[in-house]
Amino acid sequence: MSQTQDIPLIGTAMVDALIGAFGRHPHKRASHAKGIFATGRFIASATAAQFGQSRLFAGQHSATVRFSIAGGNPAVSDKANAARGMSIDVNLGNGEHLVLVMISAPMFFAATPQAFISFLAARRIDPATGKPDPDAVALSNKTHTDSEAQRRWLAATPPSVSFATAPYFAVHTYFFDNPDGTKHSARWIFEPLAGRVGLDADELKSFPDNFLNDELARRLSRGPVEWRVLLQLPHPIDPLHNPTTAWPESRKTIEVGRFVVEDILPSVDGDALDETVFDPERLPAGITAAGDPIFDSRSAAYSMSLAHRLVCPLSENGGVDSAG
Repeated sequence: MSQTQDIPLIGTAMVDALIGAFGRHPHKRASHAKGIFATGRFIASATAAQFGQSRLFAGQHSATVRFSIAGGNPAVSDKANAARGMSIDVNLGNGEHLVLVMISAPMFFAATPQAFISFLAARRIDPATGKPDPDAVALSNKTHTDSEAQRRWLAATPPSVSFATAPYFAVHTYFFDNPDGTKHSARWIFEPLAGRVGLDADELKSFPDNFLNDELARRLSRGPVEWRVLLQLPHPIDPLHNPTTAWPESRKTIEVGRFVVEDILPSVDGDALDETVFDPERLPAGITAAGDPIFDSRSAAYSMSLAHRLVCPLSENGGVDSAG
């Protein structure tokens, strides 16, 4: 069986692993289950066109946005030691879109689908206790080296006080067509204009478990929130195909625009647009993914799991949508 033929099966296994670790929640996404939708815009910088030929780098373009909390528990606390998520679908017109699935950590926790599945299998819920086996988790932490960098980052970084005070990283590498016909590689970073602000010790104790959506609504009532859109350039030694390795912060960045969030979309049960799939393989002309095993598995997992998410009750072998 070819690698291409394996991808749908791998996507199914990844979604099943998420359900095993977080439980089955009808009509909810298997990962980043807790979220809220908003409207936004990408505004290209005056010099962005010098970086690439994509339509993205000229003018401004409307976008659909989803903020979320990592993990498959739709009732997870906003104070949990988990990454924030921001997925965007920028409409460039003429049928072109830029879709990015980003997290607030600069690295992913698995380099391959097999590592992804293994990590979650160790955290599978024990029906007798309703919790994962602590010995299995401890063994996974010792042997699952892919996840170490993100686990350390999350342990050292307080959860943000707002979706608007978290940075967001696409973690994968992308290639950009230059005006001179060459290509170069870069990674997306969205840097909050409000600064990176995390919960302090008192806030972690006093804040309710559900505060992020209301906080964002209050913030937006005073005006839009923004991120500087940066492209980080690698050195020759930086890996292009491993999302678990962050490039050093000292690497050069180029600001190619601003991303502006303007309003929260009306929701039903927290997710009126839960049929939306943010497929990062949907890219405009002039921008391509460098590709890695995790990136290559996303589209199949998202499309397969969406079909199951819309069915009630869910089939025993089905899943629900993951981070997309």
